[in-house]
Amino acid sequence: MSTAPHSRRRRLRGEQRLREMLRALRSRNYRLFFTGQAISLIGTWLQIVATSWLVYRLTGSTWWLGLSAFASRLPSVLLTPLAGVVIDRVERKRVVIASQSLAAVQAAILAWLTLSGTIQPPGESIVNGNLQAVWVVLLGSLLGIANAFDVPARQAMVVQMVDRRDDVGNAIALNSTIFNGAKLVGPAVAGFLIARFGEGACFGLNALSYVAVLWALHAMRLDPEDRKPGSRLPYIQGLLEGLHYAWTRVPVRALILLVATAGLLATPQMVLLPKLVAETLRGDERSYGLLMTAQGLGALWGAMFLASRTTARGLERVIPFASLVFASAYVGLALSRAYWQAWLLMILSGTGGMLQMAASNTLLQALVDDDKRGRVMSLFALGTMGTVPLGGVLAGWLGAWLSVPHAMLVCGLILLTFTLWFLSYNPRLRIHVDVMLRDQREPVPGLQAGHEHEVTSQGS
Repeated sequence: MSTAPHSRRRRLRGEQRLREMLRALRSRNYRLFFTGQAISLIGTWLQIVATSWLVYRLTGSTWWLGLSAFASRLPSVLLTPLAGVVIDRVERKRVVIASQSLAAVQAAILAWLTLSGTIQPPGESIVNGNLQAVWVVLLGSLLGIANAFDVPARQAMVVQMVDRRDDVGNAIALNSTIFNGAKLVGPAVAGFLIARFGEGACFGLNALSYVAVLWALHAMRLDPEDRKPGSRLPYIQGLLEGLHYAWTRVPVRALILLVATAGLLATPQMVLLPKLVAETLRGDERSYGLLMTAQGLGALWGAMFLASRTTARGLERVIPFASLVFASAYVGLALSRAYWQAWLLMILSGTGGMLQMAASNTLLQALVDDDKRGRVMSLFALGTMGTVPLGGVLAGWLGAWLSVPHAMLVCGLILLTFTLWFLSYNPRLRIHVDVMLRDQREPVPGLQAGHEHEVTSQGS
């Protein structure tokens, strides 16, 4: 009996699953955005790796690594809540274009300073290296200002880029896919470029990569009615309205607190990783790049899993499991002494962290009202980015008093404890999520069309 019909059916099912995973690409605007971001994000990861390695080479200090992370994220703490109000008042595409342009200028300045030799590793004097690191820290603050507006604006604009509202969840998952696909490629390429040409090559390529995303944004044709989102309340009143909205809805509040806690305690892992590689694992810049690549590989798998889903329902079960995987891998990384162990644990860390973050984002997008979207996503961005400055300071302080493995172990154990508490709270959270999703006009990862659902904080 021939197996040809069976093979053909399997092939057709595979093609159907692939089309389902990529369904948001049916929308022209999202295809443009996807293409531009795919190129630009590789440059972003080149700069992330190069910045950390440059600061460590200039100073040899975990304190300076923490300060660099603090400076790049401090503007998020100060500006992101206000940015959410702006995003709900003006055309979101204009906000993204302005913020991406500022980020491109920052990368170009950093490239010029390093390629011209203005910033270079010190000879005998570490003081000179510290003075040069000030340039990197100040330019990191400029990038932080751009990101304070860019991240929540891009997240809130997803709904405008897709033609079908039930493709929003898939678009968010695909965003995570290209982010982590770039994380898979970027760090490995960065390690090679740093070893061969120096950090300046990474900064220069990142500056050029912004051309792709700016071209895509200018080419988008958004519907006129989608260009007038949000409330016209005074800025402070609009900010308070957004805070009240997020706090009085149990799932929204719980998800933002979860990502904020993870952001705070996971920052020391990334800040201290260069020193862990150099001193504990006896590696070099290539080893560091490959560890980042391993994390990107795990995150890419998690993003593909989310892209295959067709509904936001059930994500409230995925999120606590992913959080547990991430926290456990964090503790394991702190205890590892062999490079291969760390590499495998970074895969698990990437999978758990990405699932936690992207699933929380998708569920929030499915729950919130559109006229509050900018403000809620700015609070979500504050949880993911705004806690990093504190995490950077925590990393520098712990790194100064403890060995790097012990500092990471302390943060990992605290995160694991919080995650276990969140697991015990999850049954009550699922009840509130079910109520909010049941009241939606569109049950899949749809977005509300004007309803406000008064879900109180009962039982929290």
